[in-house]
Amino acid sequence: MFEPALQSAANIAEIFSALMVIAGVVFALIEIRHFRQQRQGTAAMEIMRSCQSPGFTAAFRLIMDYEQVCRNCDDKAMPLELQAATPALPPVHPRVVSVAG
Repeated sequence: MFEPALQSAANIAEIFSALMVIAGVVFALIEIRHFRQQRQGTAAMEIMRSCQSPGFTAAFRLIMDYEQVCRNCDDKAMPLELQAATPALPPVHPRVVSVAG
């Protein structure tokens, strides 16, 4: 008497639980990505704190402004004012911090 309705309810519950597992995995992947971005931001801030000086700050602002203005420029040559500012910047491993992304 209740078997078809019970079987139908069991199938619906099984589909629902599979969807919840998939949603949980997607959520976990999004959270891992967010955590990595947050960790990179924190690493960038620590690098900034560790080597911040007036010359470094001026050079960094100049480069960041240049990047925002010329993100889509075809001319990839570095202007002379940036070439003069680069000695104030310490070398940074690209895996530690990405300025563009």
